Amino acid sequence: MTELAAVDCTTDHGVTAGENLLTAHPDVNAIFVACGPAAAGVDQAAKKAGVDFSKLVIVGFDANPGELDSIKAGEESGTIAQHQAAMGGEGVRLAALAARGETVPTEDKDLDTGFTVVTKDNVSQFAP
Repeated sequence: MTELAAVDCTTDHGVTAGENLLTAHPDVNAIFVACGPAAAGVDQAAKKAGVDFSKLVIVGFDANPGELDSIKAGEESGTIAQHQAAMGGEGVRLAALAARGETVPTEDKDLDTGFTVVTKDNVSQFAP
């Protein structure tokens, strides 16, 4: 089953989308949310609905503070943390090459700066 809902990457819209999804599909067993604030909202909706988090996998994207708190609490199963420092560093490096009139390597056009899957096992590396 695929169900999409526009969440505009806000917690409030994540709450609404989560409530709607859990009401329409009370037996859902997995939810992916493509941005952190909305994932934190879905977590809130699931908690409010009394969901058994051992039977529902929620995975977000961004590793924002709300998600990290939910992971520590055993509510959200995981999130994807992008490596912002690497993204910024590579962007500056390539922009400097272009600004100096140097050739920007074409293999860098789809540059992968990596990611980390954050779960309860490693969340302490991302949140105090």
